Amino acid sequence: MLPSDILGLITECLSWEDPSQESIRNCSLVSRDFAHICRNHLFSTIKITQTKMSLFVGVTPKISHPIIRFQELIAQNPSLSSYIRTLELGSTHEYDCADGFMALRYLRHVQTFKFGFCDHDNWKSGTERLWSTIPAVAVQSLQLFIQQNPITSLTLFNILQLPISFFEHFRHLEDLSVLNVTPEETPIVPAMVTPPKLKRLDFYETCAFAEVFIVRAGIFDISKLIHLAMDFGSLDRTDTFLRLLPLPTHLQSLELVITKSFNDWTCRGNILSRLLPTSRKSLTSIQIKMQVDETEQFPPYGGFLDELEGISGSNMLENLEIAVVLEASSSANMNPIEWNRLDSVLSEGFSCLLKLHIHAEIAVYNEEDAVDVDDEMERLWEENFEWSKEHLEFTMWYGGTVL
Repeated sequence: MLPSDILGLITECLSWEDPSQESIRNCSLVSRDFAHICRNHLFSTIKITQTKMSLFVGVTPKISHPIIRFQELIAQNPSLSSYIRTLELGSTHEYDCADGFMALRYLRHVQTFKFGFCDHDNWKSGTERLWSTIPAVAVQSLQLFIQQNPITSLTLFNILQLPISFFEHFRHLEDLSVLNVTPEETPIVPAMVTPPKLKRLDFYETCAFAEVFIVRAGIFDISKLIHLAMDFGSLDRTDTFLRLLPLPTHLQSLELVITKSFNDWTCRGNILSRLLPTSRKSLTSIQIKMQVDETEQFPPYGGFLDELEGISGSNMLENLEIAVVLEASSSANMNPIEWNRLDSVLSEGFSCLLKLHIHAEIAVYNEEDAVDVDDEMERLWEENFEWSKEHLEFTMWYGGTVL
């Protein structure tokens, strides 16, 4: 029999080469020792979600909901719970399965938890559920599960009126990702001794969550964030956006999606200028996507070059990605001098920069206009960005999208 560390390396390789885990399942039948090692891979990640067939309206499922079957499996084999490190729980609202949540009470070692309501595997709006409609038995099991497990990474999606008390026992939380989650209307702030210090924070279409849980209630401490990603969709809540940016002290990665009319709003003074000086120096990656809404003529980079000039000569930036998505009602300023300003700015004060990517997508009404856009952007690419082409890993995507 091979030593256990060698067996561990073998199963590790098999798990990477065979995502279906068929090879691992076969290995688990070889011996007891091999079975124990293989279970670390077979049961480390559990995803509980409904299949498309079980979601047809008026069709009675032929088999019980996956969480019911999971509860039965764990009840019969309690030792399996010790292998689970990642649990994803979604699409549990199509038929009664509250008792299945009892399975969560067996778990003690989960570090990554994903929870919410979705349509099959798509986390999108339209499938939200009010927290108050979740059965009390399921809520109690969830609360006990949270208290018993050292959860460091949490993803929530499509939950309406989530109570602040939900976060009371996330003592180990470091990574938080939130998609389409709203807080309860009259939140009662629990007495949290020490708010968890987050390292990574991702917001998607959930401005109200940020406003209540972070800005007002201080449920999370984001002073030690190294990664911040924010997409407030089309909501015009710039005040919340601006109040979050100065909170991290040593941010390393910043990802922003901004949907604005650049007739009356600009990146100038509203992004990097809002960060603490320590974060402006520690940033290594910036990804900014500007979805241009009702702007007569979009200025190149939406004023973001002024923000870059503000950190010129005193930064550690390695990766820069700028994406622009223009609606058909907007036109792009195609002045090559303005577009090439980016090349000039980067050449003078960004000695650590390695990668640059520019993405320009312009919506048009017909194929003829799309060809014109492609031709103009191709000329910009060929005649400009000489320094970036020579010194960086530089890529540019551009094109007209016909509506």
